[in-house]
Amino acid sequence: MTDFPAGRCGIVAHDAGAANQILHWITAGEFSDIDITLSLHGPAQIIAERLGLLSRFDSIDDVETLIHKVDWVICGTGWATQIEKSAMCLARQYAIPVFAVLDHWVNYRPRLNYQADDTADVDELWVVDEEARSLAAVEFPGTCIRAMPGRYLECQIADIGLPSTPEQVLFLMEPVREQWGDIHTDQSAFLKPGEFSAFEFFLTALKKTDANVGDIVIRPHPSDPPGKYDTLTECVDFRVSVKMEESLSHAISEATYVVGLNSYAMVVALAAGRKVYCALPPNAPACVLPHAGIIDLRNESFGV
Repeated sequence: MTDFPAGRCGIVAHDAGAANQILHWITAGEFSDIDITLSLHGPAQIIAERLGLLSRFDSIDDVETLIHKVDWVICGTGWATQIEKSAMCLARQYAIPVFAVLDHWVNYRPRLNYQADDTADVDELWVVDEEARSLAAVEFPGTCIRAMPGRYLECQIADIGLPSTPEQVLFLMEPVREQWGDIHTDQSAFLKPGEFSAFEFFLTALKKTDANVGDIVIRPHPSDPPGKYDTLTECVDFRVSVKMEESLSHAISEATYVVGLNSYAMVVALAAGRKVYCALPPNAPACVLPHAGIIDLRNESFGV
């Protein structure tokens, strides 16, 4: 692709979602003729290190310093973090073009609410599938939306093999940042973090079926602190473990079934041919993933 702005490009990312898209564009050669400077933080920095990119490009930790040294920026759009929003806001103050990467299908406005009037003040929004393009067009009418190749998804699918562990379940955790009532009492006195309610709901749904499942492997979200889900391994009805060491593609390769909430990794698993379930409990909002093929355990039994 050749219709990018001239000059040095600054890439700012924190959350894993957009970082995976951006950094895999780099490894695929989409920006091979562009002078790039990185400002990566948190999960994004870990991903770049794994891909061997930190040694290939200049890096500047301080976002404001970066903005003064580049001619245009590509930014992730984490909805609960401020680093990327700060970068976009600073870039706008200095009339630097902003290209924002939407890696998901939900919370679009909170991802771009660094302006007082809550507008998407960017030059372009970048998406990697038609579902995201359609949603963004409705949410931000008149904004230029560019469809970029889904290199991260392509890379993940290429690395996923046939299930290697019979009937293994991979449970994809993610921080919900909401609390839902106990699924048995539905009372506020029993509020617990949403991701824990979802796992409890999944186990309850599993007990109602005669599905033959093996190990249940919990994969924490990249932003989860170590040990967050250790208590869930004390389950007496199923063999539950927590594993984060392997890559996502390796984790999916080992699984026959994949269960999650609203995670992008569910889309990866679906594209790889796995049976994918949404474990959001009845007292939670609907699944935001617009992809056909994801089975909602509120409406269908596990194993269907």
